[in-house]
Amino acid sequence: MSYNTLTSSVMLSVLPNYLRTQLLDDDRNGTEDAGVAQELLDAAQAWIDGALSVRYLTPIAAGQVSGYIKHLELLCVRVLAHERAGLFEKVSDQRVMVTNELDMIASGDRKLGIDPLPDSPASISSATELTSATRVFSRALVNGVM
Repeated sequence: MSYNTLTSSVMLSVLPNYLRTQLLDDDRNGTEDAGVAQELLDAAQAWIDGALSVRYLTPIAAGQVSGYIKHLELLCVRVLAHERAGLFEKVSDQRVMVTNELDMIASGDRKLGIDPLPDSPASISSATELTSATRVFSRALVNGVM
């Protein structure tokens, strides 16, 4: 399954033409290997789902997938294809960017317009009042007051 409804060949168009066969040809016979494209699409969705499952029910329902997630999935495919071929340095900056974007979505700093899970970080107030005596004691102890 993929968040994009595009065909795998269209999705793989994010790969440079001169490298596409090289990136998808494991047995080095000059042609793309069967199943590699789907493997990349599945890995891209798993990457996204893994990051977002902290905040959202994944996989995200088809009607709720934003264009932004589709764009990130295309970038994930590009990064994963290059890494699969051992070309890590070509996409290291893109990997960092995708990871940062997914982290921002998972933390709630970037909104998707989807309701988060009830126990996600966004639904837990960071301004919770300190009321537990045990907590007050341990905090005082850490600060060297007691």
